[in-house]
Amino acid sequence: MVSVIIPIYKVEKYLRECVDSVLNQTYDDLEIILVDDGSPDNCGKICDDYAMKDKRIRVIHKKNGGLSDARNAGFLVASGEYCYFIDSDDYIKRNAIELLVTYIKRENADFVYFDSETLYERKGPHKYIETFRRKEKYPSAGGAESLYNHLKSDEYYSCVCLMFFKTDFLKKNRLIFRKGMLHEDQLFTPLAFVKANRTAHLHLPLYYRRMREGSIVTSHKTVKNAEGLFICAVKLAKEYSDSPVRSIKRKALCLSVKDKVDSFFNIYAELSAMNKKNSSDYLKTIKKLSKHFDYWNDMKLYIKCTFTSAYCLFKSIKREAMIKIIS
Repeated sequence: MVSVIIPIYKVEKYLRECVDSVLNQTYDDLEIILVDDGSPDNCGKICDDYAMKDKRIRVIHKKNGGLSDARNAGFLVASGEYCYFIDSDDYIKRNAIELLVTYIKRENADFVYFDSETLYERKGPHKYIETFRRKEKYPSAGGAESLYNHLKSDEYYSCVCLMFFKTDFLKKNRLIFRKGMLHEDQLFTPLAFVKANRTAHLHLPLYYRRMREGSIVTSHKTVKNAEGLFICAVKLAKEYSDSPVRSIKRKALCLSVKDKVDSFFNIYAELSAMNKKNSSDYLKTIKKLSKHFDYWNDMKLYIKCTFTSAYCLFKSIKREAMIKIIS
C-alpha cells in the first residue's frame, strides 16, 4: 500500500483537481491522508465530502501549524509500505504511482526521484521561472553520490513532491520536516539523499507543479525566508563536519551547503531595508560559514559574500527591469 499525504491550506480552487488525480490512479492500493491544516476556506468541508465517497481517504483536521507540521501529522498515521507527499495545489499523472511502485521495487531503492512539468497561471513573461526536468537520466547509485552528481551538474531539485519513499527508510532515519521554517524541503531533501543506501531516478515528468500568485514560492520574501535558508546551511554544515573526511558524503554535503549559502544571498538581496536589518545576524553567521569553506572557489559566491551591498543593488535594478517587462 502507498500512503499519499496531502497537506491542505487555502487551496479550495485547486484541491479537487489534486485529490482527483490521486483517486484516479491506475494503482489503487492507496491510503490517502488529507491534512486540513486549519484552512479558513471550504477546504475542510471538501475533504470531508471526499471521505464520505471513498473509503481510502482519511481526513485530519488540525490547528494551523504550517506545511511541515501538516506533512508530519500525515506521516505520523501513515501505514503504507511506501510514502508520497503531494502539494494540494498540484497534481500527478494518472499512472504515476504505478510506475513509481514498479521502479522502486525493481531498483531496490530507498526512494525514487523523478521530474515535473511546470504550470504557470498567468501568460506572458514571469518573474519566477523554474524547471524541474533533468536533461538526462541518472543511474541508480548511493544517495550521497547521486546528490553530488546533481549538484555538480546543476540539476539538483529540492522539491520533496518529486520523491517517492519507502516508509521504513524515513522512519529508521527519523526524517521529518522541521516545523515553523520556510524552505523545509531544502533541508529535508539533501539529508534524505546522504542517508540513502540506494536511490533511483525515473526520467519522466510525472508531476504537475503549479506556479501561482500568492504561493510560498512566488510570495514576497521576508525574514522567515532568510531564516529558513540560514537554518538549512547551518544544519547541513553540521552534518558535513560529522561526515568522514574525503568521503563522497562529505563532498556532497560541501556542495549542498554552498547551494544553500548561495540561495541565502539571493533571498537576502530581495528583502526590504528593514528586513535586511532584522536578518543581519543571519548574514554575519553565513559570511563566517562561507569563509570557513573558502568560498568553494566560486567567484560569484565570493562577490555576493564580500560585496553584499553592491550585489543587492545590482539585484534591485535587475528586479525593477523585470517588473517593467511583466507589467
